Amino acid sequence: MLYDRFFFVFENDFLFPAVAPAAGASASNKTSFSSAKKNLSYSIANPFPNGIAVDAGYKWNNTLGAEFAIAGDMNPGKPAGTNYDVGFPTTTSSAKDMQKANSQNHQGAGENVLYGDGHVEFVQNPFCGSQRDCIYTRAGGAANNPTPTAGASGLPGKGAATNIPLWGGDSVLLPAYDWF
Repeated sequence: MLYDRFFFVFENDFLFPAVAPAAGASASNKTSFSSAKKNLSYSIANPFPNGIAVDAGYKWNNTLGAEFAIAGDMNPGKPAGTNYDVGFPTTTSSAKDMQKANSQNHQGAGENVLYGDGHVEFVQNPFCGSQRDCIYTRAGGAANNPTPTAGASGLPGKGAATNIPLWGGDSVLLPAYDWF
């Protein structure tokens, strides 16, 4: 018998019946994810900048501020056969046009975003990062003169250079829905 501050714990509480693994069972075929598109619903900021971004102040550590988007609902990308297009709107687009760049998780109404200080916020457009950076695309411009609202020029692509942050406040949340 073990004693915890308030409870007695008996050894029998730790005994489980032995179960033989099924024939052909392995860790690789025992996952609960039948499909990434069906089961993955969040994107995370790319933590792997290049040297230019690091020199421009990019970091991924516990000093990130309240404007840096660390994670959020899945990046909508630009999937074929849908109205979603993360590169379409600009910061001055109408609410209807902005829905095209919002996560599909909430039918284009917005996305939940986790920020560097630990707070989570539901926002109604993706231009909610540092300096109104679009959290789903890479910034435009150059590291010494970034344009946070890149639009189509910063569309994320599987393995593409456009997935690499450009400046210190550049959140690029990956993966995108259209990668799967």
